[in-house]
Amino acid sequence: MLARFSHQRMSRDCHIPPTLAPCGVYCGACPSFGKSCLGCASEDSNQPRRSKWGCKIRSCCYETKKYDFCVDCPEYPCKIVNTKLFKEHIDDPRFTYRFEIPGLFGKLKTLGIDKYMEFQRSRWTCEKCGGTIRFYDYKCDTCHKESKDFIMLSKMDNTKIFKMPFARVYPLYIQKAEKKGRNKSEVDAIIYWLTGYDEQLLQQQIDRNCDFETFFAQAPCMNPNASKITGVVCGVRVEEIEDELMQKIRYLDKMVDELAKGRAMEKILR
Repeated sequence: MLARFSHQRMSRDCHIPPTLAPCGVYCGACPSFGKSCLGCASEDSNQPRRSKWGCKIRSCCYETKKYDFCVDCPEYPCKIVNTKLFKEHIDDPRFTYRFEIPGLFGKLKTLGIDKYMEFQRSRWTCEKCGGTIRFYDYKCDTCHKESKDFIMLSKMDNTKIFKMPFARVYPLYIQKAEKKGRNKSEVDAIIYWLTGYDEQLLQQQIDRNCDFETFFAQAPCMNPNASKITGVVCGVRVEEIEDELMQKIRYLDKMVDELAKGRAMEKILR
């Protein structure tokens, strides 16, 4: 376990806390911290989790730009940060901790590192027992009590998703499919099947930059067989989602996910 590791090598630099990643993620709330990982700033080669050293954000901040934190860079938030942190898992409430970073990271400059870390520790400390609240389920690791504050943020994120322009996510669906050898036509076929849009109507919605709420509200005809879409996407069973709009979004996510995993179109289109 981590108790055997040298704390003298915990961090890249003595003034960079091991519990704060260069991108702004509070590593102290990560389920792996203190178990298989010493934090994103750590250079200790004995820790089991070493994937951090391949992180593009970490490499850019520490090695290329020579900053302690991304927020120190005049280009923040850059394409690398946006792609890695804010354009992935956009409809998954487990990743609420990522989407709150833009609103919090600036405090580092105004508060200074010591007060900022005190601020973060306080946010992730259980009021009931003093344990640590962990993402992704936002429960205390000691008493297992859910954090109402983070759960509330998670629900607020759903509203943000509903208001997100469909045109912003549509290229990501295509990109996901093409990375696995599938194509745009198949993504479009899935959308046509699920919503009743045709090529012309779909393009109109993209050109209008409508949000997800409008996109599904104006869908010509949701496919009645959509209820046959089952399984897990982003850690959630689509058939158990109570919110109707979120379930429709998840249906689309699930079908594109199946496409990227190589499932035949005749099976995707129930």
